[in-house]
Amino acid sequence: MTDDVFPLEPPHPLTASPDLSKSHNLLLYRGPMTGRWFDAGFTSVHPGQEPVKHTEPQLDVVGDGTVTVRLSPDPHIEWWFAHESVSAMGYPAPLNEWPVLVPPPSLSGEFTTRAGPDGPPDIPPRRHFRAGASRLMGPVEIGDRSDPLDEIRFYLVNFQVFFLTDDILRNGERDQCAGIRLRVNNWRVEIERRTDFPQVMNHLQFQRGYGILHNCRLWREREDGSPDNFSVDDAEPVLEAVTLYASFVRGGMVGLALPVGYKDKKSSIEKWHVSAVDPGRYPDPHRPWPLPGWYPLYRPPGYENPHPGTWLVPLFEGFATKFLHQEPESRQFWQSMFRELVYTYTDAERQDKERSIVPVCTALEMLGWSILVVQQKWLTGNRHPDRGRGGYERLTAADRLRLLLKWAGLATEIPAQMTNMLAKVAESDGRPDSAELIAWTRNRVVHPDKHDQLPDGLAPETWMVAMWYTELIVLKLLGYDGYYRNRLNNEAVERVPWATC
Repeated sequence: MTDDVFPLEPPHPLTASPDLSKSHNLLLYRGPMTGRWFDAGFTSVHPGQEPVKHTEPQLDVVGDGTVTVRLSPDPHIEWWFAHESVSAMGYPAPLNEWPVLVPPPSLSGEFTTRAGPDGPPDIPPRRHFRAGASRLMGPVEIGDRSDPLDEIRFYLVNFQVFFLTDDILRNGERDQCAGIRLRVNNWRVEIERRTDFPQVMNHLQFQRGYGILHNCRLWREREDGSPDNFSVDDAEPVLEAVTLYASFVRGGMVGLALPVGYKDKKSSIEKWHVSAVDPGRYPDPHRPWPLPGWYPLYRPPGYENPHPGTWLVPLFEGFATKFLHQEPESRQFWQSMFRELVYTYTDAERQDKERSIVPVCTALEMLGWSILVVQQKWLTGNRHPDRGRGGYERLTAADRLRLLLKWAGLATEIPAQMTNMLAKVAESDGRPDSAELIAWTRNRVVHPDKHDQLPDGLAPETWMVAMWYTELIVLKLLGYDGYYRNRLNNEAVERVPWATC
């Protein structure tokens, strides 16, 4: 597909392509700055006089500075500042603590930095009196949040999905499945795979690092299709929905970087920030596959159309419709639920093999309450002063999981390849099913018992089955009918069990 939108312009006009062999710098600002040293602990000593401890900050000094995004060793914003001035006492202004930078008039506000008495790292001590470098503390916004916007451009960090839906014409050549258009209500989102995607992905798989893989654009339309102005406050829930959706698709937290709001094709507001993001791969003890998640990130060999990206659009519509629900109380519930769900699900991918069963069981509990109590109303959840706990709380964790699996149409039989789970069943009374083993394993991890110890190899297997359940239940909840990567079947790409032909 080609039109006047694809390919997308990058969010920030000063962004440079990252150098994968170095530190992934993206330039945000280069120019004059003012450094103000709050050096209350500085003591001057003059021959024949008593030492004088200065309690007032030093005078402002002007120098050259830069602000950059660095993706290595982890995503953060940092500044560099250098000057050649001297203090009012006739010798160089000291750097016994970090300065507060005062940006030039074109950049509103101030941004403080961490203090450090030993001077900036990687700077020779002889230069501490005239140079500073540090991470910024918290996001920095440049501009007026109340300004009406036409669009917001931003990056996605570590969204390791190659095949999207739309072809893009770049310099006369067609780049297949390089873009995707998402929509919810009157909001429109476009995501475009960057041309350096293969090189960055190769780096991520070997270095476990961070990389910008997609350019993105958000705007709003009226009912007749004409553009509709909006504010930053209006857009923030939609941006969060995109980030959480991308994180679930990937199976790890995806970062949203450097959103820039535009009005009449000019930058109106910028946010120098990278949201929470997981590394490009994990030291995964459970399986050899180098990338986490359930989604087929690449087109498998022999894969026929429609390709995996076909189902990304309806998946987003199902997710964003709940996340941006028209009714305020429902919207508040689903936003809180999906935040915690994605955080715990990605935690379960990230943690070690013995502890990862805990967050995935938390994710299943949230799904159980959301589906069985809130959506389907199969069970009550309210506490009654005269009747005690509601119906959901009166069930055991295993019973709640069984009922949730019944809703999703998933069996509780233990898969044949889970040999450690089957061995535990063979030595147990009552022949426990997968729901009971998952609940028991979680309890043994949280509450170790020397008389009832956790067998070797059981925690990774129950984690894998619980993750498989979580992924399929979420997909069922969102009305997904496409393909997924089955972690129980050697990562085979299969259609979801309830799919219609």
